[in-house]
Amino acid sequence: MAKRNVVITGGTQGLGYGYAREFLRLGHAVVISGRSAATVDAAVQRLQSEAPGGARVLGFACDVASMEQVQALWDHAVAALGRVDVWLNNAGYARTGARFVDTTPEQIAAMVRSNVIGSMNAAQVAIAGMRRQGGGRLYLTLGGGGASGRVVPGMSVYS
Repeated sequence: MAKRNVVITGGTQGLGYGYAREFLRLGHAVVISGRSAATVDAAVQRLQSEAPGGARVLGFACDVASMEQVQALWDHAVAALGRVDVWLNNAGYARTGARFVDTTPEQIAAMVRSNVIGSMNAAQVAIAGMRRQGGGRLYLTLGGGGASGRVVPGMSVYS
């Protein structure tokens, strides 16, 4: 299988981290992102310690709610790897365990900016970049909390 250059938003924990670990295990180059440089750096260190020899993992702090930051993530990945073959938008924000009635309008707005607007920002940047480079694959992970059909308390706004 040809080695790919993969970008994973929301790659510092949970499902995104698992995606990154598996892509690295298969020998692909991976760029992960998260909202804070500290969490990105920590996740890159953990992934480097788990990755097989020669697998390349990089990180970049990015809030997907900002189109400018998403574009900077794309530009960083292309500068480091030459191109992006797979863009996996997994970034999301949830108040796991918090009751909907206890969620403030500001917290709802933050979740919508990250989960909805962020997905759209990532799609626009990835599609435009992939058109310029002549191809690639875009995947969006949406609604992970309810994907199995089970009810997850406190996930009303998230999924």
